[in-house]
Amino acid sequence: MPLEFNRELWGDIHTYYLNKLYSIYHKETIWDQHLYDIGYRGFPDPIFYLKSDNFLTPDFLAIGMKEKDVQIIDIKGFQNIEKNLNSQEEVEEKIASKIMKIRKYEKINKNMISHYLSYRQIDFKSNKEEIIALIPSKIYQKYTKSIKEGAGNKIIVWVIESNKKCYIWKAHGSHLNPVLNDFLDSKNKGISIYPGREDLIRFTRNTPKKIIKFCFIEKMMTYCSRKSIKKFNFDEIDSILTRTDLPMFPHLLRKEREEIWRYCMHTMMSRFHLIKKGRLRNQYEWDKSRFLEQPMDRNSILENIAKKLKIGVHE
Repeated sequence: MPLEFNRELWGDIHTYYLNKLYSIYHKETIWDQHLYDIGYRGFPDPIFYLKSDNFLTPDFLAIGMKEKDVQIIDIKGFQNIEKNLNSQEEVEEKIASKIMKIRKYEKINKNMISHYLSYRQIDFKSNKEEIIALIPSKIYQKYTKSIKEGAGNKIIVWVIESNKKCYIWKAHGSHLNPVLNDFLDSKNKGISIYPGREDLIRFTRNTPKKIIKFCFIEKMMTYCSRKSIKKFNFDEIDSILTRTDLPMFPHLLRKEREEIWRYCMHTMMSRFHLIKKGRLRNQYEWDKSRFLEQPMDRNSILENIAKKLKIGVHE
């Protein structure tokens, strides 16, 4: 059997929550009534550029097509926070501090939002931007006071319940749109999340770099071996990786994706010596090209890379 990356090893809790959040804005995951049904659209991993080449990267952007309201959402899972601090008081202070830091997204204005959406061929002018912290229910129940103190009157808190039945509801603050407020009201049990579908987004900014490197190499080797491609241009990579099975970062803007491709290409060249620069500008060729004709040789290379990156594979 061909070598396959053990995908169970790279499912992180942040990506899990991001998929659950995305599902209530996604037209292919209709379940009960979702925010998509009342005119909201969602965009995971947005990026907003500030001056001096700085940028902000919240976890999610939601826009209301009817009311023109915007929700800028950051996921705060607080994994292992209790293990890294000495006392309950320190944990509470840390949680409140991390919630307060979400206010940095107040720098994101309607012009930045319009600019980002223009790359997706969406003409949108915001009337109101709201900042949301999405928090697991267990954390919220245990640290409600600290979370509300950190949020104050500037941050709205959503809670996600992800046990047998999954829900998202509003626990603190109020939305400009009364329809959205009612949808998320805890008295109405919030929004029921589509069961399953943790696979809407496979790769996020939080995906470990070693996983990104391995999957990049595996997909490039597989594509080139199937088509017997010995040389390729950098400009071709984006099309290859966003149209493959389990595409990589299709939700990011191409400019950001290409930074990831450069990072991975550098690893392929300098660490694993798989490729070298071709004669033409932005051209690369396989330094170890025997795998193009020999699938077993490709498997051997991938197994060796997986071991060096310290990730799991299975046959």
